[in-house]
Amino acid sequence: MTQPTFSTPMPMLLDLNGNGLSGGSVYIGVAGQDPQAFPQTCYWDAAGTIPASQPIATQAGYFVNAGNIAQLFGPTNYSIRVLDSNGVLVFYQPTVSNALAGPLALSANGLTVGATQLVCSGGFVGFGTASPGSAVDVAGTLRVTNPAVSTQYYALGLTGGVLTATPSAGVTSFKVLATTFDVWNAAGSTQIAQVNVSGLQIYGGIFDATGDVRTITQNAQSGNYTLAASDSGKSIRCTNAGAQTVTIPLNATVPFPIGTCITLVNTGTTAVSVAIAGGVTLTQAATGATGARTLATTGLCSLLKIATDSWYITGSGLS
Repeated sequence: MTQPTFSTPMPMLLDLNGNGLSGGSVYIGVAGQDPQAFPQTCYWDAAGTIPASQPIATQAGYFVNAGNIAQLFGPTNYSIRVLDSNGVLVFYQPTVSNALAGPLALSANGLTVGATQLVCSGGFVGFGTASPGSAVDVAGTLRVTNPAVSTQYYALGLTGGVLTATPSAGVTSFKVLATTFDVWNAAGSTQIAQVNVSGLQIYGGIFDATGDVRTITQNAQSGNYTLAASDSGKSIRCTNAGAQTVTIPLNATVPFPIGTCITLVNTGTTAVSVAIAGGVTLTQAATGATGARTLATTGLCSLLKIATDSWYITGSGLS
């Protein structure tokens, strides 16, 4: 295994003879300005809680704090003046930058920021995880931000087996650019749907709250029955062995949406009465007759709601 090279943990300052500078004075200032006239605050800790008084003393070429060699923390861009123990200028640089220029070369898996902030491990990069399992592994929420509007973003998160894309305020659509868009089961063995230039293709059933929309769901009833909200789009199969009544309720009781269609089919042994609650108008198509109707055995009819408490009825075996 290739071992990494060691680097000097702290910078070394040399005097005019090439030796480590002792008894020197270092001034750190605003970039482009005289550091003695325009000093910048430096610190003895990375958190920036222990200010370093200037000039900063040196010993054997290193910065010294209270007689001990110490690491100095300061601004990214600065000016610097270094004097020896006699006050003679060693060097002056009006503009210095600590910013990284060019690529950062690290050994394989050689980067860790915090415990899990940013980790390179096993050839993978992890954010929020110390053990990434793929090329890029994000444990938490991945935010995609609009470069033109920093407050607009989509947040992608995985919780409880559900992948959620949550938009921020101002984000109103989610666009997928593709020739086809396929949906498969979790195992990748069964295709569920595809969106293509021809439209939406479903492999399997299409369901809404009342069932499969490609079939008419049947509700078998053998006795008197009042239509319920769940009957919208269904077929009521009357299987009576005697008198049977199917009642259309008031909108105030069951608020069927306008446009609701319900089919009645009589497979029983006697006629079925199609009754209406008080305040409901039932009109037979073509004839214009209103009021309760009768559906003969083997008869079939459809009910269509056209207004708040107005229905039309049409079919065979209807009187």
